[in-house]
Amino acid sequence: MSVRMCLSSVCWKCVNAKALQGLSAESFKHFLGTTLSFMVKGTQASLGAPISLPDSAALEVTLKKFSETPVHRLYISDSAEHIHGVVSIGDIIPLLSQRFESATSTSSTEVKP
Repeated sequence: MSVRMCLSSVCWKCVNAKALQGLSAESFKHFLGTTLSFMVKGTQASLGAPISLPDSAALEVTLKKFSETPVHRLYISDSAEHIHGVVSIGDIIPLLSQRFESATSTSSTEVKP
């Protein structure tokens, strides 16, 4: 599973159009800071608590979390709740594809009585 780091600077993969509502010339003063600083000080977006998973979470747990929440990215944290990365739905789809291909190739080679 690939993990992208995007906590130290503005990461446009982690900012959606709704979050950019209310941008003004004043917003760009915070443009080169951290993503959090930009979102809090540079936009009028309301930020909720980040949705995270432990770094030990299984793929099935990750899929369940994606299905239960309206997000496209989940933060990966350790037991002390320090964020270490981000996993997106786009990271998961290739894994699902591999599992599906593996399962279908195994079942097609089985000899049926």
